[in-house]
Order: sequence, then C-alpha cells, then structure tokens
Amino acid sequence: MDNHHCNFIKKGDLRACGVLVALNTQCGTHAPIKARLPVHTAGTCEFVIGGALDEHWCTGQAVVGDRLCAMHVARREREDRLRVARNAAEQEVNRALIALDVEMAGLRIPPVIVPVIHAPAPPAELGEIQRLAADRQNVHTGPVVKHTNAGEEKLLAVKTDGNAVGLRVLRSFVQRGGSIQGFMRVANDVEHWYTTRTCRRVGDHLYQRLLEGLWTLIEQQPVAERAELKTRL
Repeated sequence: MDNHHCNFIKKGDLRACGVLVALNTQCGTHAPIKARLPVHTAGTCEFVIGGALDEHWCTGQAVVGDRLCAMHVARREREDRLRVARNAAEQEVNRALIALDVEMAGLRIPPVIVPVIHAPAPPAELGEIQRLAADRQNVHTGPVVKHTNAGEEKLLAVKTDGNAVGLRVLRSFVQRGGSIQGFMRVANDVEHWYTTRTCRRVGDHLYQRLLEGLWTLIEQQPVAERAELKTRL
C-alpha cells in the first residue's frame, strides 16, 4: 500500500502536517478541524485562522505554485529562519558543553556557578537592615557576616555523594534559554572561580564546596521548590 500523508497546513510552522494517514484523510489532530470548516475555495490560501469557535480559511489569494497567500508565505519563511537560528544556537551550546566536559575531565569537580546565599532578617531587625542598605561597606558589618557564615556552615555540612555538579548546574542554566554569548560568559566565569584554590583561607576550595552542598540540598527538595531554587541559583 502506498504511503499517504496528512496535508493539512499546521499553524506552528505553516507547513503540511506529514503524518502518515489513509488515502484522502487527515490525521487525528487535523481531521476534526477540517470537519468544522466549510469547503475550501480553490486558489485561496489554505491557512486556518482563528480558534476553535471561530476558525475559518484565510481568504487571501494563494501565491502561484504555493498553497498559502503572500502574507502567510512570508510568515512561514520567518518561522523557518527562527528554527534554523534556534537549532544553530542549540548546537553551539552542545559543542560548548562537550568542550567543557573534555577540558574539565581531569579536575575533581567541574566549573560551577557562585551560589548567592540570601538569609532573610527577622522583622525586628528592619531598622538595621535599612541602615545596612544605605551602607556601601555592609558586607563587612556584623549582621551580614553572621548571616553569611550561618548559610555557609549549613551548605558545607550537607552530605554529598562526591560527584561533580558543575556541568549539571550549567545544563540547568542552558535550559532557561538565553544567548550563546550569555552561556559562554557564565561558563568562563565559573571555570575561573572553580580553579581558584584559595577563597578565604589557603587551599579552602570554598567556591567548589559551597556549590556542591547547595546543589545537593536543592536536589533534595520537592519538584516545584526545586525548579524555583534552580532558577534563583
């Protein structure tokens, strides 16, 4: 039996569906849509406009040799260009991750993103927090140091499995979208800090150890909270 394809124009990329179907039929997605529509007028655009309650054929004249009008042909071409650009960006990111895997293969832990620890102050300290906000040197003040140290102690106390987390963090970052330039900026930054042996004390590897504890702690949270924490990280 010959193969036949659903030829209904998709709204996403404005191209024929292409799903294998019986002769002169549409796929399960597009058959109900066609059944709701009036008979299509030959020579006019085959793009369907509107939602389920007001769907109708585009009334524009189809371009010679095409099934769409000039407006929808232009839109299809824009979608094609966007798809090519997205694919190219994804390939660049994949190549960058592979290169990062190879480059960091000899290290105990791959490059990581600096964790920012936010410790909320109790309501009674509101006045003090306001003063800290106005103090450009507040990183050295007692309350800030106290909160930072408490957060670090909590993360350093987390029992980890000893496995590398840097590439997992970067892949999570990639999934949030953005440009390849943005990704490479972050990747270069985390590589620099990862290879920094001394942060506060000689040989403390604090950057690496904090992120390893933080990522492990995030992975222990419920799914919804885990997604939000990764976004904040």
